[in-house]
Amino acid sequence: MSKLEQSSRYIVITHLMFIMGIDIVKATAVVAEMEQNGLLRFTEKGNLEIKELETSYETNNC
Repeated sequence: MSKLEQSSRYIVITHLMFIMGIDIVKATAVVAEMEQNGLLRFTEKGNLEIKELETSYETNNC
């Protein structure tokens, strides 16, 4: 893991700790789970890639 990747990962973890009010263990687990599910990825250059999920709503035009 590159230094830039480590730095980006740490920034995301600390942000989650702040906004969710969780400890570092839980925040690290959240990031790991998101990575395992393909929702989040850190590149060697330190970029953060986030998969965008869309919901399609069907309307009933009666």
